[in-house]
This record gives sequence, C-alpha cells and structure tokens, in this order.
Amino acid sequence: MLDFSIAGIDQAVRAARNIGQAVTDETIKPEAVAALQPVLDTARQIAPVDRGEFRDSLAIGDQVVGEASRGRGGSIYFGPLAGEADHAWFVELGTVHMAAQPTIAPAFEQHRDKILDILGQGAGRLILSAN
Repeated sequence: MLDFSIAGIDQAVRAARNIGQAVTDETIKPEAVAALQPVLDTARQIAPVDRGEFRDSLAIGDQVVGEASRGRGGSIYFGPLAGEADHAWFVELGTVHMAAQPTIAPAFEQHRDKILDILGQGAGRLILSAN
C-alpha cells in the first residue's frame, strides 16, 4: 500500500485567493497608465502638427465614461480626448481624400515589449504584496 501526504494545500489555496484580491482591475490601473506613458510621449513626438490640436489631444485616462465603459470592469483610455480634436482619427487612419498619418499605432508598436514588461512587473509586485 502506498501512503503519502501533501502539506501546505490550505496555505496554497489562501495564497491563490489573496492574489485574486490583490490583482484587480482597480489595482492594476496605475500600472497600465504607467505602461502607456512611453507610448503617449512617442505619439506626441511623432504626431503631425498643423495647429497642434491632434498632438495636444492625445491623453491617457483611467476614467472611461459612457458607452465605452459599459460592461467592463476596468478600462484605460488612450488616444485623442473627445471634443479636443474631432479630426484625430482621420489623421491617424486617413480618408478617401487624405493619406493616413499613423501616430498612435506606431507608438504602440515601438513600445509593445516595454508595455508588457511594466504590466508584468506591476502584477508581480501586487502578487508579492498579497502574501
């Protein structure tokens, strides 16, 4: 007959529950905002400037209101602020009459790995602080 025991299961279950309470939409938001800051800086540097409205409208926000926030636990907004530069997405994506001048997408692509690193380190800190 084989006889064995597993020690520490209760402790492991408690630790896992603590992680779930420590890493939430709300607690990770500051990390997400920090992860997006290099993207914002780059987007503002490479944004085409006529009057500067597009460049100046780019922002990060941790408060999303209206339709965009419905059904989502935690949202971070990145892009042009509503009402600040109504033509912003035309600049980014182009129209049938105007070539695209991508700013946001290239900035994200340039910092993709850094975003993941910052979010991973932030989540790691939250996990370690939970136990």
